Amino acid sequence: MRDGPHPLSVYLGLAAAKTKELQDFVVQGNIGYSQEQLTEMIRGIQKYQNHGYHQERLKTQKIWQDGTVKIIKPDEEALFMTQAKSAPLLLVPSLINKAYIMDLAQERSLLRWLNSKGVPTYLLDWGDLVAERDENASLSIAQLLRNKLCKAIEELAKHHECPIDVLGYCMGGTLLAGGIHIVRKSVRKAIFLATPWDFHAGMVETEDEQKENVALIKGGQDLVEIVHNWAPIVLPVIEEKGCLPKEYTQSLFAALGVHGAVHKFIRFVSMSDNIPETRLFVSAEDWLNDGVDLPGRIARECVQGWFLDNEPAAGVWYVDDHRVNPTVFDFHSLIIAARKDNLVSFSNAHALYDQIPREHCHIITPDIGHIGLIVGKNAIEEVWRPLHQWLCD
Repeated sequence: MRDGPHPLSVYLGLAAAKTKELQDFVVQGNIGYSQEQLTEMIRGIQKYQNHGYHQERLKTQKIWQDGTVKIIKPDEEALFMTQAKSAPLLLVPSLINKAYIMDLAQERSLLRWLNSKGVPTYLLDWGDLVAERDENASLSIAQLLRNKLCKAIEELAKHHECPIDVLGYCMGGTLLAGGIHIVRKSVRKAIFLATPWDFHAGMVETEDEQKENVALIKGGQDLVEIVHNWAPIVLPVIEEKGCLPKEYTQSLFAALGVHGAVHKFIRFVSMSDNIPETRLFVSAEDWLNDGVDLPGRIARECVQGWFLDNEPAAGVWYVDDHRVNPTVFDFHSLIIAARKDNLVSFSNAHALYDQIPREHCHIITPDIGHIGLIVGKNAIEEVWRPLHQWLCD
């Protein structure tokens, strides 16, 4: 039996709320739920916890490793026998969840799908950075980029004897933007998938813009407000433990996504047990609950420098002595900003597109959510195929 979703107390606390006032307080956006809806949500959670399906990890090969960080590829040589139609590609996931979201299941693996289409694609797996406490306890973002991410990019470029393409998902995209100057000669194209850049995005100047974008902006404002309330609690925890425990990150995302969680578990109640959609739901929920701790110094720099001080969008984020400045990016870039993303709001992700020179940048804006970009039912048609076409152009 599973013990998720984590933290379970958030969801059970919502279901226990008997009055509309308490429900309005708990749920973002002052949206109340009937007791019948909350009961259905609990039924959905119980169905998930007791579901008999467990996705086995797909087999991979390791081609390079440095500490916990490694580059892997599918353990299916037939995929790599397909004639290459594009440069090699390295997928760079976030640090706060495990990398296998990019290789979740045979029917929903961006890693394997791109390989099958003639793009030699590899996955960067960060591993458990906190497990190597002696080496990574004081690891900074700059050190992570220089000694881990950029080293991996250079090794893959050396392996293929040519510049490679890189794709950063969520926090992985922000890290990629911060370190790409170090490995500029090893990079041909870059994709920034649901990449947070303007952490204070959400304010608009005109009434017309406000009416047009209110639904897209709301998620970013909620996240900033939650982090501002969350930071005074979590920063002392980071100091005490030397890391940001995964339970605190999961609590943050649960507070942000309660509204969506209610509806997804209600939908799950009515789903048949033996269909691909159900298996993908269970696999994605298992991944969401399989978080990792974040090294202390990196966590502090993310909370303070990114969320509170908004250094990337403000143009004051430095990696070593280099200012991260997308206005001078001279490589072809693709921005994918999802319109239903309640984690990295549309305006947050779109801000990076606004800073990169137009002659080097393209954007697609699918009507999809954050995780839906990778495992959603419309991911292949609305995200993967346009991404593949752009790589091959």
